Amino acid sequence: PRGTWPTDSGSAAKQKMQRNMIAAAIRTTAISTAVHAVTTLKQPRDVPGVRGVNQPAGTGRDSDIITVMHPALDGVQTVSNGSSPPNYEDLKAILTALNAAIDQEQLRIRDDVLFQQISVMRTDLNRDISARLAQVERTALRTPDDVLPALVLAAAWYDDAGRESDILTRNPVPHPGFIPVEPLRVPVR
Repeated sequence: PRGTWPTDSGSAAKQKMQRNMIAAAIRTTAISTAVHAVTTLKQPRDVPGVRGVNQPAGTGRDSDIITVMHPALDGVQTVSNGSSPPNYEDLKAILTALNAAIDQEQLRIRDDVLFQQISVMRTDLNRDISARLAQVERTALRTPDDVLPALVLAAAWYDDAGRESDILTRNPVPHPGFIPVEPLRVPVR
């Protein structure tokens, strides 16, 4: 066990071992709670070319939503808020952070059954986020040169005035006729 020395008394070594077990339980519960939170994030909007046109999200074979179950989460209620689905960069950051935490925890685990469960949870997490990444468009920050309507910006940036909704849905714009001169998150293509 971490932190015990051969010179420690029996009771001190036992206390440290119990502290280590409690810390491990807290860490694995935190990781499983984080994974559960990721799997309950809003699904991304449809991306043209990923699904058929007019096919709603969540239907067909493309909607493999992975649900990670854990005994510690049986009583947890899902809270739904009105936030928008995460973008590509957010999903990549979540994937990197959770995989790093799982890697670190797998180095500490001594129980084979727990190690296998964490490995399965990691696989499910990676599968879920990969499916979400396939549905999300990459975005970039672009700043308009002047205060212009969203229609004009969409026509200039994409040669398609109909894509004004791509600009309006990703940014908090007070009025679609007056897009301010500030960085806007827009699709790359």
